[in-house]
Amino acid sequence: MLENIATILQQQTAQIVSGNQLVIDQTGKITIGNTLTGEQTANIITGNATSDAIKAITRENKSYSEQMLEQLAKSGTTQTSSLADVVTQTSLIVAAVHQLIQLTAEDLAAKEAAAAKAAADKLAAEQKAAADKLAAEQAALLAAQIAQATAAYNAQAATAESYRSQWDQFATSHASPYFTERQENIETGTPYSVTGYYSYSDAERAWLSQTVSAYQSAFAAAYDLWKAIPGHATGLDYVPKDDYLMRAHEGEAVLSPPDAARWRSGKTGSNSNVILIEEIRALRAEIKAGNVAIAKNTGKMAKVLDYVDQEMNTDGLLIRTS
Repeated sequence: MLENIATILQQQTAQIVSGNQLVIDQTGKITIGNTLTGEQTANIITGNATSDAIKAITRENKSYSEQMLEQLAKSGTTQTSSLADVVTQTSLIVAAVHQLIQLTAEDLAAKEAAAAKAAADKLAAEQKAAADKLAAEQAALLAAQIAQATAAYNAQAATAESYRSQWDQFATSHASPYFTERQENIETGTPYSVTGYYSYSDAERAWLSQTVSAYQSAFAAAYDLWKAIPGHATGLDYVPKDDYLMRAHEGEAVLSPPDAARWRSGKTGSNSNVILIEEIRALRAEIKAGNVAIAKNTGKMAKVLDYVDQEMNTDGLLIRTS
């Protein structure tokens, strides 16, 4: 009985050992299957990544077709059966795709630069056209303004000439045969003078003579003071404003404000510019007041002449007296 049991146990042990060996064999096959599945999965992932990159490039640049990019990606790789080879192939594919992306970026940059240049040229042309149009409009406006000003000047000139002609005719008809007139000139010391002007009224003529004498005296004094003012021959003392452009000649001098102040403060008596200026201003005020008085008396004289013309007969005698 014990021998039978031992025999049965030995048989079962052999079966167990055989079963274990079968399990070991199957485990090895499963491991090999898993390795093959991992390699195939890596190939699938690599293929999917390459396909996605190719599609992205074709979206950015229509000049590359998917067939051309796939052929370029496949040309540098071969079918492998190990994970290391798959990694190597993937690196090659990534390098090829990177090169394609760089070429695409350069092509896009060139196109953008060309578009920017075209836009800049268009903007420059539009600005030039606008500037030319504005210049033409301004030229037309200036021409119109010149024409308008010329027409206004011509109309005023004609009116002024007509008035001057009428006044000359009036003055000639009412003046004495010895009528003469001389304009003043302060540079030569020539005062204004007139003779034979409206010699109808002795009283008015005497008053005008006194006025003219006073004017001539004031003018002579002003002329003497004017001659004493330093000119370019003795140097410039007064400058109208800063940065005044001038050319100094030999013997001339331009004083700075401090030097000019010291020079003026050192001048005394009749040679002082300050005194001269004050006297000139006073004389100008007197002359201005005299001119106002002359204008008033000229109006009075005109009224007297009108009265004489109306009341005097052809023989020069008054028709009536009052």
